[in-house]
Amino acid sequence: MQVKILDDMKKQGSKENRTDIRVYFNKEQTLGGTLLHKESPEPIDCAIWGISMGGVRLSVERDLCFDKGEKMVLASVSDRVRTVSSSPIEIEVVWSMHQPESTLLFAGCRFTNIGDDSKAAFARIIRQELDRRNRG
Repeated sequence: MQVKILDDMKKQGSKENRTDIRVYFNKEQTLGGTLLHKESPEPIDCAIWGISMGGVRLSVERDLCFDKGEKMVLASVSDRVRTVSSSPIEIEVVWSMHQPESTLLFAGCRFTNIGDDSKAAFARIIRQELDRRNRG
């Protein structure tokens, strides 16, 4: 379904560059993560609002600035119950924006180095979320 939507968007002239199926989460469904960032001596908690096999959309509640092209490490990812991935995943910032009405900084990041175990975990999450949505 999402592939068809992406194809339709491209036909209509959209500048959508994604080729991977992406799932988004609401506030109650977000995944949690831990980022390693050059400006912070401590790991930074983040919320993951969307995932695909190519990257993540995340937010942090800190006064940070992520620059396009900046490299970070997603050190761990967990759902509400368990750790989904504890292997470090190297990511690169593709875009970032502050929400003026909140303290959140959102960023879209692409995976630059991701292990097979993390790929399998994300594929499982995406498949489960798509199945859940298709059931109603």
